[in-house]
Amino acid sequence: MTSRRLLAVDSSVVVAVIRKEQDHEFLREEMKSSDCVMSAMNRVEVETVIFAKRKEAGCQELHQLLVEVKMTIHPINEQMVQTAIESWKHYGTSGKHEAQLNMGDSFAYALSKELRAPLMCIGNDFIHTDLDLALPRHIIERHPST
Repeated sequence: MTSRRLLAVDSSVVVAVIRKEQDHEFLREEMKSSDCVMSAMNRVEVETVIFAKRKEAGCQELHQLLVEVKMTIHPINEQMVQTAIESWKHYGTSGKHEAQLNMGDSFAYALSKELRAPLMCIGNDFIHTDLDLALPRHIIERHPST
């Protein structure tokens, strides 16, 4: 039996799959073949983004995707809060760092650190952090950061 890898998942990936953006089929298959975990904060974030554009139909599609890929939602704990705050102070939109992580990004960062798992993300923000990233760089970089 092949071992499945544990991945922390940023909301950018889930949004890209729902919106059927470039690489959406690849991203879906990567999630299906991995043990995927998303922070509770990112779970809220992804639903609000999808609802804003696609209303309830989009949310139903989101719920189906989360079941299909067997996404685990990780509760936020005090250590994650502290890590998210520190990541935002260092890499966040508050300063001049290239990463420009927003609050949701900071929780994806914290989850990746807590689980010691690579982060599955797209866009040009996390490539400027110290995280281990799950996807090939050429796929990550061809998606604009949101």
